[in-house]
Amino acid sequence: MLHVNERYVDETRDEKGNVVDYQYKYPENFNFAYDVVDAIAEAEPGRRAMIWCNPCGEEHVFTYGDLKRYSDKTANMLRAKGIVPATDGGWIHFDYVPGESDVRRGSAQVTGRVCVIGSHLAEDALKELFHIG
Repeated sequence: MLHVNERYVDETRDEKGNVVDYQYKYPENFNFAYDVVDAIAEAEPGRRAMIWCNPCGEEHVFTYGDLKRYSDKTANMLRAKGIVPATDGGWIHFDYVPGESDVRRGSAQVTGRVCVIGSHLAEDALKELFHIG
């Protein structure tokens, strides 16, 4: 098992091996996704990272490799904004900038529009992501 935490935390242990004190040590440009998730994905791509489930009992297991692939697909997206149809006939408004996102329900004055600003974007993957043709 990869011990990524050891790169970013100095631990002081007692004679039984229990942690009694710790100090964080990370660079100013520390990025959890790149520095931790990607490191685990590289060493153990099949390791379970999370389980998504909904009230209907559906679930999906995501591995660290999955998270890295999805992250890599969207890493070059600088900003996205749009209004897309919801499955219930309503409308979903979204606004994304790195580190911040806003998704809300609303009415549709202008519909079916998505604007994505970035570089080296995978147009087909974006169309699939936003369910647009």
